Amino acid sequence: MPKQVWQAEDGTQFDNEEACLLYEKLFEELRLRNIPQEFGYYPDGGTDHAIALNFYEFLKSTRKCLDFLESVEEVVAPNEKMIREQKEREKQDLEVKKKYEKEYDDTLGALKKEEDERRRALRIEENETRKALGKKENQMLKTLERKIANAENEIERRHQLNIWERIKGSEPKGAIAVGYWEAVCEQKLKSNDKNYAKVAELFKEFHEDKIQNHEFNKQLQIQISTDEILAIVRDIEYNHKEFAW
Repeated sequence: MPKQVWQAEDGTQFDNEEACLLYEKLFEELRLRNIPQEFGYYPDGGTDHAIALNFYEFLKSTRKCLDFLESVEEVVAPNEKMIREQKEREKQDLEVKKKYEKEYDDTLGALKKEEDERRRALRIEENETRKALGKKENQMLKTLERKIANAENEIERRHQLNIWERIKGSEPKGAIAVGYWEAVCEQKLKSNDKNYAKVAELFKEFHEDKIQNHEFNKQLQIQISTDEILAIVRDIEYNHKEFAW
């Protein structure tokens, strides 16, 4: 009795449908990629067909080789291994930072766009109201001005809440963080960035456990405008995050 086989589009035959479908998917993806020259040294070659047909053998063999080479390196060149791993971590950190910066910019941009649209709508309403006003002009204008002021206050409140959400979950980090923020404070004072220096000083006191989260947030709001706090917090997220929150 003839044995049933499954044949891929390129003519390669398999004993079961699952293996055939997996081969076709792997082969299709590999055709879209540039195969590294190193695959040519494998016994089965480095063609799309060979890799797709022996995919998991390639994967298992590569992992075994990598484990073996890393174990040799760990014995004969531990410093080189440490440097290589550090470079890999730095590369990963850079990728994460770039992703975070894009997400942060996108979020900030969306929030700014929303605020601009809200202000624009209120200004349009104000202008239209001015045109249509008669004897009740002053009263209606005052009402509209209150609405604008309330909208501005709401935006300010949302920004302050975002800052507090960032601070409230933070915990003091001790002497290392204290020394770090002392250095940042001195640097900002030398560059005449007084507000940034104030924030650095507050971080120093917080990590010394001299002030708690609520007092930290309160002093920020008292000493510096919300817009500038947002700008400084954004810079901290990029450059000082490890010693901040």
